[in-house]
Amino acid sequence: MGVKKESKKLKVAAPKPVEEEPVVMDEQADEGDQVDQDEAGEWGDNDRIEDTDMDAAEGEMDVDETDPNKLREEERQRASRQEQRQLLKERKTARPNGALVFQLKKLWETIRQKRISPELRAEKMAELMGLITGKIQEVTFRHDAARVIQSALKHGSSTQREIIAQELKGKYAVLACSQYGRFIVSKILNMCPKHRPLVLKEFQGQVRKLMRHRDASFVIEEAYSQFANAQQRNSLMEEFYGPEYALFKADKAKSLQAILTENPEKKQAIIKNIRETISSFLEKGAANIGPHTILHRLILDYLLLLPTPSATASKPTESAPAPPANPSAYMVDLLKDHLIHILHTREGSRVAQLILLHATPKDRKHILKSFKGLLGKIAREQHGHTVLLELCSCVDDTVLVSKTVLMELFTDANPGEAMRDPYASRVVLFLLVGRSRRYLVNHVADELEAMDGVRKLTSKKADDVRRKEIVATLSPVWLDLCTTFAGELLRSRSGGQVLVEILKHAEGDKTALIEAISSLTSGTIESHALVSSSASATPKKEVFNAAKKLATEAANVKLAQLALDSKENPDLPDMSSHVLVDRNSTFTLKEMISGGRVSAAAGSNKKDDQKAEEAPLDPSCGAVGIAVATVISKELEYWLRYCATSEAKTSGTTFVLLALFESRAAGVQDALVGSKKGRKKAFSKLVEELSKVAVVVPKEVEKEAADENAGGKRKRGGGKDLKKSAGARQSVIHIFLNKLKESF
Repeated sequence: MGVKKESKKLKVAAPKPVEEEPVVMDEQADEGDQVDQDEAGEWGDNDRIEDTDMDAAEGEMDVDETDPNKLREEERQRASRQEQRQLLKERKTARPNGALVFQLKKLWETIRQKRISPELRAEKMAELMGLITGKIQEVTFRHDAARVIQSALKHGSSTQREIIAQELKGKYAVLACSQYGRFIVSKILNMCPKHRPLVLKEFQGQVRKLMRHRDASFVIEEAYSQFANAQQRNSLMEEFYGPEYALFKADKAKSLQAILTENPEKKQAIIKNIRETISSFLEKGAANIGPHTILHRLILDYLLLLPTPSATASKPTESAPAPPANPSAYMVDLLKDHLIHILHTREGSRVAQLILLHATPKDRKHILKSFKGLLGKIAREQHGHTVLLELCSCVDDTVLVSKTVLMELFTDANPGEAMRDPYASRVVLFLLVGRSRRYLVNHVADELEAMDGVRKLTSKKADDVRRKEIVATLSPVWLDLCTTFAGELLRSRSGGQVLVEILKHAEGDKTALIEAISSLTSGTIESHALVSSSASATPKKEVFNAAKKLATEAANVKLAQLALDSKENPDLPDMSSHVLVDRNSTFTLKEMISGGRVSAAAGSNKKDDQKAEEAPLDPSCGAVGIAVATVISKELEYWLRYCATSEAKTSGTTFVLLALFESRAAGVQDALVGSKKGRKKAFSKLVEELSKVAVVVPKEVEKEAADENAGGKRKRGGGKDLKKSAGARQSVIHIFLNKLKESF
């Protein structure tokens, strides 16, 4: 049998195509254009797809060089493709304003480039404006020309933007309904502040219609949430209250509360109109109301108008859903599947709270299941965490809440972060101390109190009983987490608050936690730095592993960034500093030892502090004081000398030592400085030596106080009066040394 030789094949490059219209690729879109993020997939061009297919077919061909017939066939196909390209170009030019759009796109290719001189961009913009002035309305509905106009609004001067906005006047409502034109309206709202009232005025009377439109609804939402003032928002909102408010606009728009105050007889009609609007959006179950805060406010207004639910009201049926016999139950059925999408806004979180409050136990269980897998994200949101507060306040099934819902928050990938997060930590603090305004924002506490009347009708258990049951279930998990992440929690502001309250109110054995806290105070600054550097150092003899090396480098970069961020963010721990030097940890240790509460805000509540001092000291605080004093006593001379070096930089450390010395718990003072018999012999020389250096406040503190008075930074108390306080200007370390000397 003969061996059949394979014919040699050669890759032949395609000939250069004729000059044609520049290909517009979506991947090279303008930086910062909203369309690049929202509508990148909707800017497809059939013509460009055909060009791309031709290039792909023509770019690389396998040609059999031994067969001349095939070569001639390929040449004929190539010529045919060139004819198709020419025909495609002619078709584009034959469209309305086709030649104009072709020129605009050529200029756009230059204008939208990032690396271009301002002079060249200004020159091309002037040329572009000369072409489109007077014809903007004709080309703006084309997808490619719309992109050009967006770039002109972005890169043009204020005068050029005014020209474009003026020509589009009277067409904003139509443009908002266009798949491509809506981005031009967004650009004008963003780039042309003088035309915002004109754009909003064109929407008047059509808000309900535009909100039902897929594209226009996003324009209305952007105008409402980002650019409208309070009166303009009321003007947009009042069109949902009835046709008369859309047809007959007053000179000054009023809020719903003001309308009902002046015309209380219209309340039922307004409720009916709002209910019909909400039902039209939600009854089919396919609408996503998450991005539309204007609807969140509308739903909230409706829920606040509803009467208190009665126990005898019947649930609506599918045959007669409107008007419902029980409006609250009707809204629960409509919204229970949408709460997860709206609780990230303030109005949406209040809607979620009210729905949880009005829901039946079965509906509440359904809502809790929809939260599953997202509890960590919800708890870390500014408004989402308030929904969890209401959940802990109204759901009587505490086993479901603690084991199924909240347990997920403390068993995720990074549970320590949840304990020191500024919002997630408030959920823990709420369970431990209730509605303390020291930890809750005032408006959140007011909203929870305002719903107490409805809560009494829809929930059976008392708030204190419900919270104690949840705390009893979660206490073992909290104690384990605090023991494991004691260093991180102690060095962060929110984590310190959680640590203090868990130490005082959690149930269970706290010995391991107390030992973990006290062990962090051991050693000196130098020994802590040595341990930190040795822990991060890689072993010398180790087989090279590229993946491990990259992971180590990434971890070191992350730690370095964390240390930088922690200086600005009090909730990010700086693990490189000793706990007796770190500002947050010294403040937390002082409050933990003295039995007071950690302030959640800059201004402390003096009444609460006085009550904390008068109340008996918690046994756990006394145990912490003894454990910490025992550890610090081994290096007490070192820390006293450190505090005497610079009062301005070491006041936190001195306050911890002073809190230990003045502790109300028996045995703490003796554990720190020993019994009274041996104190004089051990510390008399040291006290005399350090008293000479620590008598007067350092000069930099006086200068800082004088600068604050001169600059008017201190608004309360009229600044620091240095002359008035001249007789009492003792440093904290001096106070400690005097008290120690008096105890000899």
